[in-house]
Amino acid sequence: MNKRLVGIGCCAIGLAIAVPKADTVANDSAGALTARVGLGASSTDTRAPLGTPRAYASSGAGAATTAVSIVASPQSPLRIEPVAITQSEPFALSYRATNISQDTVLQYKLVAFVFTQSGIGRGYHTLPSWNTLASGTSRIGTFQLDKLKVTPYDRVVVGVQTVGVGNGTLAASIDELFAAAKRVASGDLGGTLAMASTALSAFGDCDAGFCNNERSACQSMCNSQGCPVSNFSCNRTECSSSCTCGAKCQ
Repeated sequence: MNKRLVGIGCCAIGLAIAVPKADTVANDSAGALTARVGLGASSTDTRAPLGTPRAYASSGAGAATTAVSIVASPQSPLRIEPVAITQSEPFALSYRATNISQDTVLQYKLVAFVFTQSGIGRGYHTLPSWNTLASGTSRIGTFQLDKLKVTPYDRVVVGVQTVGVGNGTLAASIDELFAAAKRVASGDLGGTLAMASTALSAFGDCDAGFCNNERSACQSMCNSQGCPVSNFSCNRTECSSSCTCGAKCQ
């Protein structure tokens, strides 16, 4: 993994970040990871324990829709809420990003994992954003999974991988996010996720080893489920990647 994005732990390293507002960890008194689930455009901040992804309003009224959940560390200064989905190809998720910290969010990166009904990871897509969010402000964004075919019977779990805030970045590895997302998709309530701090650096300036590190993460995810990698693509300029596991995981 990219050394700037890896690091699961509890300790900040030379990073001054205001503690997120109290509602960041609602329903999370033990510090456990929560799955934050949006129920439609009128939803405010509906939260549910791990293992309760559910379908909600989409562009195909009356049709089956893909269940969507959000996973994020209690330390994350960014709250992500699903707003609506486009079920047709390519699958797209409209989401609301809210800065719940006292500092300005400078940039962030999301990862969308796609699981089968039985909780097998089919692949993932990453999405960096350079949108600045002042404290307490929100924006609506769209996450399009154009490299993965998503069916109404799949489960999509979106994780907050990195958040640039203040003078540093809070980050979680794809491996840790996948493990947490898989617990959500499989209905297992166990596990916690922490975000470690790294030096702030622009997502658009990924180092020379970025794509190799992303490929290794893709191989690790697929191989851990007994599948080879079927397709991998990487854009170093945009600091994004996508991964699809082989037929056994589909």
